[in-house]
Amino acid sequence: KTHELPTALKQLKPLVHEDTVIVCLQNGLGSKELAEKALKCHVVDSFTKLRGMFLEPGKVRVFTNGITLFDNSPSGKKCSATLKHAGMKANAPDNFEIQQWEKLCINCIVNPLTAILNVETQELCVPELDELRQEIFDECRAVAAQEGVKIPKRVFKGICDHIEASKTKPSMLQDVLRGNKTEIDFLNGMIVQLAHRHGIPVPYNESVVSLIKALEKRIGV
Repeated sequence: KTHELPTALKQLKPLVHEDTVIVCLQNGLGSKELAEKALKCHVVDSFTKLRGMFLEPGKVRVFTNGITLFDNSPSGKKCSATLKHAGMKANAPDNFEIQQWEKLCINCIVNPLTAILNVETQELCVPELDELRQEIFDECRAVAAQEGVKIPKRVFKGICDHIEASKTKPSMLQDVLRGNKTEIDFLNGMIVQLAHRHGIPVPYNESVVSLIKALEKRIGV
């Protein structure tokens, strides 16, 4: 989890040299910056579209054989080639940052709403949540634009299709059910942080963050 990264980086530090490559695969934004600050080596930004669900220690159910994407740096390309050689789906696309933000938009809608409502992803596809899903996406898209990333409006249709077809329990819901801290600070929380930097109002994302923080307080994390 992204909020656990500082502890992991501290443990890794004695093993890292100048030519070491660290790959960050966490959800949201900010993990690469945390790693670069803690370790003086090259850090590759990455994320995966593999979907799975934790069942119990040592057991994970994988629902889709999704692709793992790396940034377009030389190290990112090498990582992609390594995974491909191992038979996995991987790429280091030129538009990595756009695709990373598109996944962030999905996570900012699906993860907190399923956690707040205690439902599987597919159950978010109801008319009562149409406006809320749209507003969260529009705010994320506006912040992305200020960060130099243009997300097409049509991406929202793909997100809705994803929600309608998915029967999984997202990681944030699983965290809440297990009484664990969530990654909200690196999802909607990062949208709020960047929005404040750019002077953009994001009331829907702020509300979502407040609700998840209240949930975390209730479960004692």
